[in-house]
Amino acid sequence: MHLEHLFTDEQKALRDMIRKFVDKEVMPIREDLEKDYSLFEGLLQKLVDLGIQRGGVPSEYGGTGPYPMTTRGIIQTELARGDAGLAMVTGMNAGEFLGPALHAGNKVVLDRFAPATAGDKVCYGCLAMTDSAAGADTENPLFRGRGISTRAKLVGDEWVINGSKSWPTNAGLASLYLTVCNTDPDVGDEGIAIIYVPSDAPGLSFGKPETKMGFKTSVNASIFFDNVRVPKEYRLAGPGQDAAFYYGGIMGLGQWASACLSLGIAKGAFEIAMEYTKERKSGGKPVREWSMAAGILADMVWPICMIILKSMVRLSPRK
Repeated sequence: MHLEHLFTDEQKALRDMIRKFVDKEVMPIREDLEKDYSLFEGLLQKLVDLGIQRGGVPSEYGGTGPYPMTTRGIIQTELARGDAGLAMVTGMNAGEFLGPALHAGNKVVLDRFAPATAGDKVCYGCLAMTDSAAGADTENPLFRGRGISTRAKLVGDEWVINGSKSWPTNAGLASLYLTVCNTDPDVGDEGIAIIYVPSDAPGLSFGKPETKMGFKTSVNASIFFDNVRVPKEYRLAGPGQDAAFYYGGIMGLGQWASACLSLGIAKGAFEIAMEYTKERKSGGKPVREWSMAAGILADMVWPICMIILKSMVRLSPRK
């Protein structure tokens, strides 16, 4: 990753540590990760041992964070160079699913769930966003919540949730699900409700894990909500606030994460191309020393630079 002047000495050290981790721990077994989940989970545990997971949690809950967005970008980009699924899962576990609660100051959620994330074992989190019925409309803020088909109704002191979600990472593994719901599609943004659902909530069930292109190492499955009840305090903030301050931010976070993952994947592919064109010879010299191959390699660098610029944008909740 370039733009060195944006990084602190601590961030550079973190980048170098993760880069070495990928070279030593991931690259030798990367072709086996899709076949044996225990290998994948072993890598996650090693990253926990390095302190990556607790870096997303505030110190008052036992963590060492939260990470600034630039630091998160470094972690996800370097891990994605080895495997995009590893980067996705690590990022989600390292505070991304608890980040909205932290920004919203939801102490009820943080008091119950943050300490486990700061522990010494892998603690999975999940963002349950895309609806089975509405698909990508769930993620379109221009619909002002009308594309969100998962319904939440306040009954007494509990939210009752019904609906389903497709393809969320860590479905069936996570201890907590940050769930995008709608209380009333006719009231626009006021109806958008973001609610935390613990894995032990009655009525919560999961489908069979699906193979997700580009993320075959991670677990992705459907989630079903059948009269799932959670305390009303588990709603992120409240009517209007969930949409104004956090819904758009979550969508933006997804775009930011995609940029970081794409950058890491592109870097890994470019390194393979550089190594291959160095070892492969034609006409008595490395292929990359011929103008046509050199031009192709140069064309590869430009989009990588564009991804870098996107991935370095610091996001904050909309105000």
